[in-house]
Amino acid sequence: MVRKTISLLVMLMMLLLGVATPGSVAISRDLRRAAMKASVLITPLKLDASGRVVNVLWSGSGTIVDASGLILTNYHVVQPSEQWDNLGISITTESDQPPIASYIA
Repeated sequence: MVRKTISLLVMLMMLLLGVATPGSVAISRDLRRAAMKASVLITPLKLDASGRVVNVLWSGSGTIVDASGLILTNYHVVQPSEQWDNLGISITTESDQPPIASYIA
């Protein structure tokens, strides 16, 4: 029991020392908002013959990395497949709201 308590105290001290170092700086509100707006939800969509969405198969995330709209994501999110026809791109505009469907790729 004593050993466990000492270990927890040491870990807490290390954490506090790491947080209190000059290298750790809080991110400004504007920078946090910009990062949030660069985050996107990617949903592979299955369409019917008329072009309406009939199924959202899964979802993944990505980040807008360029002003032209280039999105960086993991391959498994957009891996070519016969299962989906288009990709839906939803953009986060407010931290307390779901992403808004904005583009079809």
